[in-house]
Parts: sequence; structure tokens; C-alpha cells
Amino acid sequence: MEQSPTQKQPLSGKVILVTGGARRIGQAICEELWTHGAIVVIHHHQSTVAAQQLAQRLGARAVVARADLCDRAATEAMFAELGNRLGRIDGLVNSAAVFARTPIETLTDEQWDDILAVNLTAPRRCMQLAIAAGTSAIVNIVDVGAIQPWRGYAAYGVAKAGLLHLTRIAAKELLGRVRVNAVAPGLVLLPDDVAPAERDRLHAKLTGPPSGSPQDVARAVRYLLSEPFVTGVCLPVDGGQSL
Repeated sequence: MEQSPTQKQPLSGKVILVTGGARRIGQAICEELWTHGAIVVIHHHQSTVAAQQLAQRLGARAVVARADLCDRAATEAMFAELGNRLGRIDGLVNSAAVFARTPIETLTDEQWDDILAVNLTAPRRCMQLAIAAGTSAIVNIVDVGAIQPWRGYAAYGVAKAGLLHLTRIAAKELLGRVRVNAVAPGLVLLPDDVAPAERDRLHAKLTGPPSGSPQDVARAVRYLLSEPFVTGVCLPVDGGQSL
């Protein structure tokens, strides 16, 4: 799958860290950025085999990094190692997430803390470390659930809404230094535990194709990493679901 990057490509030679990059949407993002000349850092926590296989398939411009992003020391160590190995981190894509059904009436403190730790605290920590490492662009993967509430996903929705607001705050605070944007996927790789009736209800709202693909999200991420005049934006990739 090796190919030579084109020098005219804005991401050519850029070091981009993609958290949760070994599988699903994160994998598609890594592949898209690599195709456009980036040096991709495929972060994973437990998907060791998938990360290694993806890196082998991509070739020389792919690096694997492992860390539990809920562990501050482990995350800091990963960033330090990448800095020593690659010299810099030009861009960050916060894609790692956990999607769990947590109806409000049965939601426990432990579930709340665990989901916010992965989906909000860890991305915030990675943003801070990437900024300290000199990154110039950050893209946070939120969700259409950050814009419109999803029944039964209280903790997830709150975490993603918080990450979206953090994106906008960071874009304002870092204006002129670091561009910070978000992508809000819609019906792309829904988890298996979403009930058929709920899937049908969501599909009925779409104005475009019946569902999107991880590649749709990946192209949106590439655009936001590449465009120097775009910051503070949340780009829905949802076929009209959020309208």
C-alpha cells in the first residue's frame, strides 16, 4: 500500500496523532491522512494486533503508540516518547471513545465517571499535551449526539457535548496559534446494541444516503486539518440527521 506523498499536499510530512486509530472510524482517519502524505501515529490501548496490522499495511509513514489515555502518567509518557522519536506532533485527532447505553434512571456514578474519563477528560489531556508539543491543528470527534440528545445515552451525550464546547473554547483561546475544530458523525458504524426501531427512527430523519461511512468522516477530518483559515467549527457528517 506504500505510495509517495505529493509535496503539494498540505499534510505531506506532517506528524498526526490519531487516538483510537487502530479500528473503526479511527482506522479510516489514519488511512485517509496517510494517503495524503501524513506521517500517522496510530494510537491504541488494547487493539495491539489491529494497530500493528494497520501500520504494516501502511508502511514507513505509520507509527504505533500505546497508552491508556485515562492514565495521566501513561499519556504523558506516550507524548514524550513520540517527541523523542519523531521530533514533533503537528496535529492531533481525538477519536478514541467509548459508546455505552446509560439510561438516566439507571445510570451509576461509576458509569458516569468512566464514560466522561474516556470521552471528555482524556481528549482534554491530549489537547494540552499536543499544544505543549507544538501542534498547530486539533480535530475532536464528537457526535451528532452532542447536538441533539439520544435517548438512553445520557453520559455519552453529555461527554460529547462537553467536548464540543471545549473545542469552541480552545479555538477562541488559541486563536492565531492552534486551530481547533470538531467533526460530528451521524449514522456511521452504530454499535450493535442500538435497537432496530431506534435505527429506523434515525434513518427516517436523513435527507441524504441511508447511512454514512467511516471514509466520509475521515475526509472531513482531513479537510479540517488542512485548511489554515478554519477554526472553531463543528462539521456534521450525518446526512442531515442533525437538521
